[in-house]
Amino acid sequence: MSFEVIDIVFVVLILIFGFNGFRLGFFSQLFTVIGLIVGLFSAYFFSDDLSLKLVGIIGNGPWNNLISFILILAAILLLSQLLNKIFKNSLEALGAQGLDKIFGFTYGLVQGLVVCLIITTLLTLQSFTDPTPIFENSLIGSRFVSVVPEFQKLFPDTQKALKKLEKEL
Repeated sequence: MSFEVIDIVFVVLILIFGFNGFRLGFFSQLFTVIGLIVGLFSAYFFSDDLSLKLVGIIGNGPWNNLISFILILAAILLLSQLLNKIFKNSLEALGAQGLDKIFGFTYGLVQGLVVCLIITTLLTLQSFTDPTPIFENSLIGSRFVSVVPEFQKLFPDTQKALKKLEKEL
């Protein structure tokens, strides 16, 4: 086994995510992810209610649901960023920014690993070209390939969807 092009790509990706995590800090990333998840769920469940209220303000239009979805999502993302700013200021007051940066770097590395796993999964699932030459002598890529079957168990319908897409193409 040797260091192949795919290994270099994966190392660069993982380091980019790690340094981005270091730059942003753990809690900033955490508040962003939580805000996005809560925002998407809230927008999904409450956009119809807000859409009905928008009828009185902007009239009944085809875009009311989309506008209400975006408004709810934006409001929750802004709230999460406000909470993030308050928390960051508290960390600075306590002198714990270094710990935040270290955890951010670690969280970024994990994000990079997940992205590399997703890339490997997509490359091995697609049937347009044989991915074996990409990974066969790879030091890091081959490790990701060995994890792909376990990762696929988390998403059992993925192969069915890809086969259906392949037939349509």
